[in-house]
Amino acid sequence: PAHNDEKNLPLLAREVTAVFQERYGYDFELVLVNDGSTDGTWNVIQALARQDARVKGIDFSRNFGKELAITAGLHAASGDACVIMDADLQHPPKHIPEFIEKWERGAEVVIGVRQSNKSAGLFKRAASWVYAHLMIIISDEQFVPRATDFRLIDRTVVNEFKKFPERVRITRNLIDWLGFKRDFVYFTADRRAEGYATYSVIALIRLALTSFTHHSLFPL
Repeated sequence: PAHNDEKNLPLLAREVTAVFQERYGYDFELVLVNDGSTDGTWNVIQALARQDARVKGIDFSRNFGKELAITAGLHAASGDACVIMDADLQHPPKHIPEFIEKWERGAEVVIGVRQSNKSAGLFKRAASWVYAHLMIIISDEQFVPRATDFRLIDRTVVNEFKKFPERVRITRNLIDWLGFKRDFVYFTADRRAEGYATYSVIALIRLALTSFTHHSLFPL
């Protein structure tokens, strides 16, 4: 998913391409979803696609949010496995080989667990701690603190994920609900390469409330 990431996307494409050129003989594609950006993000995606046929672009008619952007990307992806990652390089592409190695050993879902976040302030760290501990208490599924959207999922999991009808959704919670064999990669979230985060405090609170009401019977 990309929202106002025109400066980040060329860096992302370069780093992802370098990972596969240096470490693997796999074919790959890079699916970039423009989530209603107000800058030149879509123009950059089109330019990258013209330069490299492995880059595919999806252009939303407005800002629908990261969760639906990830969903659109998974529906468009054709690989035997899919790596979900943010466009701002806070999910470092250098860790992709670790995800692939866990997948090669049999894991069907490889979850990126954030050990630290270089750009998180005191409020965000405190809010994350409170959210994690509440979810551990009330969640009907096994909740992993600091688990992120940065993850690899096997084609079998993608196909099952695509059957979900939910319009209001949290992607990583739905993937966790599916089960399958899991493993973990631990990483440090880098600072955003360019620009600033557009996910507001209100959006984060709304996301947390969605988690509480969609993945637990406790509120009822």
